[in-house]
Amino acid sequence: MAVNGQKIMLKQEKPMNASTDMGNVAHQFPTFHGAFIVPADAEVTLHSSDFAQAAGTEEAHETAMHTAKGMSMLAVRVLLDANIAQNAMRDFRERHDW
Repeated sequence: MAVNGQKIMLKQEKPMNASTDMGNVAHQFPTFHGAFIVPADAEVTLHSSDFAQAAGTEEAHETAMHTAKGMSMLAVRVLLDANIAQNAMRDFRERHDW
C-alpha cells in the first residue's frame, strides 16, 4: 500500500502492450514507465468512445491524481537520496551486462 492509500504493483500480473517515446533513453539509463487503471467495465477497450467516457469520470480523475502524486513522491525521493539513483543505475548496469 502506498502512502497515499493506493495499491502499487511492482510487477505486472498479466502481460500488456504499451508504448512510449522514451525507448532509446531506456537502453542507456534506468527509466520509469508508470501506468494506472482507468475504472471501466471489463469489456471497454482502449482508444474507444466508451474508454474516453470512462476516462472523463471523477473516479478516473481521482485515480490519475493519486498516481501523479505517487510518481511525484518517487521523483522527490530520487532527487533527495543519491543512494536511490545510484542503486537504480547499478541494478540497470547489472541487468544489461555493462
